[in-house]
Amino acid sequence: MPYSEMVAGLFKYALRIALGILAVVAILTLSLNFYLGLSGTQARLRTLATGALGTPVLWKGMEHINILRGTTILDFRIPGEGGLAPEVRDPGPTPSQPPIHPPLLEAPRVEVAYSPLDLLDGRVVLPKLSFDHPVLALPEDAEGRLILPLHTPRQATPAPASSGTEKENTPEPAAAPQPWPLTLSSLSITGGRLRILDREGRDAVLLDGIEHGGRISRGGNGDQEPRQDSLNAFGQFSATALRFGKFTSANLQGGYTFSQATISLTKLLGTAYHGQWTGKLVLKTDAPGLPCDFEFQSTGIELSEILKSAGRPDLLSGSLSLTLSGRGPSRELSQVAASAGFTIRDGQLIRVGFVEDLATALNLKDLSQPDFTDCHGTLTLSEGRLLLSDFSLAAAAWTLTGAGAAGLDGTLALDCRLHFHPETVARLPAAVAAKLTKEENGDAFVPFTLRGRLDNPESDLLTRLGLPKAKPAAAAPATAGSPIPTPTP
Repeated sequence: MPYSEMVAGLFKYALRIALGILAVVAILTLSLNFYLGLSGTQARLRTLATGALGTPVLWKGMEHINILRGTTILDFRIPGEGGLAPEVRDPGPTPSQPPIHPPLLEAPRVEVAYSPLDLLDGRVVLPKLSFDHPVLALPEDAEGRLILPLHTPRQATPAPASSGTEKENTPEPAAAPQPWPLTLSSLSITGGRLRILDREGRDAVLLDGIEHGGRISRGGNGDQEPRQDSLNAFGQFSATALRFGKFTSANLQGGYTFSQATISLTKLLGTAYHGQWTGKLVLKTDAPGLPCDFEFQSTGIELSEILKSAGRPDLLSGSLSLTLSGRGPSRELSQVAASAGFTIRDGQLIRVGFVEDLATALNLKDLSQPDFTDCHGTLTLSEGRLLLSDFSLAAAAWTLTGAGAAGLDGTLALDCRLHFHPETVARLPAAVAAKLTKEENGDAFVPFTLRGRLDNPESDLLTRLGLPKAKPAAAAPATAGSPIPTPTP
């Protein structure tokens, strides 16, 4: 047989095998579409999903079923405690009836990629889970803690004590089924909404538009006055994406672990912000209040943009890197515990009152708005107070260190030290240098305090150095008919 004919024969043989495999896959796909489209099959799938999550899972239909890519679920919902009807959306209490909460979770479309072999082994492995415009509704208890209203497996009722007349072979009650192990590799959310409901079933806090630019508001109605204890205390932010790289949970009642979680923001604290927060989130669902442990990092934050929200865009510049960790869960800021290590590189103190006053009193104008190469410290949020420790800001002429606290009401109490470098000490008046405490490295420092409020701190630095305070500029004389100027305190 000629060589060319042999190659052509092998090619035809391989082509027939490939066409046969494609035909088998097509038949299996069509059969699976038909089989999973049956109501009885979908009922069994709902049972599998309920077993995996440990709570009832409902949906109305499926489409685009593919054994390789997964499926799209239509009108997905987890009803939560009470098995609510689909038409329940915005419940309201009546005098004779307690409030009925909407479904715990619902979404018009959910795309799921799954592993059929793991399903046969009694495990649920989802390479991808994508929610389209989901709504998560969490009610509050009487103490204002969040509740995850799931159907928990009912415990078997113990049999009454034997009186001796019953048969010894009475069967034992069946044990409650255990949820299947669940592993999720990729979670994406588009246009999500989080509703936190008060005891009357009304929106207490609303987070709307996850991934499409959202907002945090109180009361669910723009005409209502926001409560001071709401998340609105943080200001507004917009999220352009919410991605979780991996999700694992032995069962839903135990908790969630999100690793490699990423949140991309375009607005933070009401100002423009472009960056990402990446880290880990652990949510425990077996304790009241949904406590969570979190750890996130962000780099390259431009301080000048963030400080605009505080009305001080001309206070500080530089690039901020932040590592944030702590424990929630409450939307009450005073009940959140967290710590953050921060580093600011290549910045400038632009208009800091006590620094400008010192430069003016010493007649050293080059010290009034100093550049710095490194600023770092640790912030701890506990019981409504922000604690600062291990703070250090290194400028060319001096280094500032300190520790203290700031209240959420704006009060300030910091104990600081200003370490003058040797070349700066040589430029100081002798009377000022005599008040400094010398250090082994040649620096000399003076301790001082910052008190008052964050927006108007008061310093005793000049008093410690025996320097006079700068006199306020003289007011222009009042002209006839003009109001008398109010003296500055």
